[in-house]
Amino acid sequence: MALNAFSEYGEHARKAGDPWVHLLVEQDFEAPAALRDLSAARLHVEARLLRSRNRHKDDYNPGVHAAQFQIFFTVQNLNRNSPGFGDALWFGIPIYDNRHRFVPAFKEQDFGGTSRFIFTPDGKTFSAASSHDGEWVTIDQDLLPLMRQALATAWTRGFLKRSKDSADYSIGGMNMGWELPGTFDVEMQIRKLSLKATVMQIR
Repeated sequence: MALNAFSEYGEHARKAGDPWVHLLVEQDFEAPAALRDLSAARLHVEARLLRSRNRHKDDYNPGVHAAQFQIFFTVQNLNRNSPGFGDALWFGIPIYDNRHRFVPAFKEQDFGGTSRFIFTPDGKTFSAASSHDGEWVTIDQDLLPLMRQALATAWTRGFLKRSKDSADYSIGGMNMGWELPGTFDVEMQIRKLSLKATVMQIR
């Protein structure tokens, strides 16, 4: 997945509050099981940064400009009989951020437009290797405990108020790719992407 933000922004860097360039692939999952009924949700993905070139001149501000590659899953209320049907949080897996070898945890409201709660664990949660080195980075991890923690944190912070029943929430879908609020030319290679949810056996 490659994106040349210089072609979008040109000589003038994006200003705070302006929209920014995205390149995302996404998928909704068909009839996912509730988190309560899962025993595991194992993510496997391998990623390699091929290129990240900062095209700013004297106008780079790391508080405003960045190159980020992430995977997000929705933890979403898909129970049509629930008053909170449709409510969701974003669960993030950080792959690359030009400002950090390992992306710090982020557990706050999304101010990019959805107003949903974002729960992104620290990058070291997923791998001891950094994508900054340009080598293959492998993530192979059960996300289920972290997603349950994300729900609990969201409820504590006052989000998803209309239902606090884990039986209402499922992994609703995903998106993956670049967000470039900065003027960067970037390229990431992805292989062996899968999320395998295991339903508990009822005896």
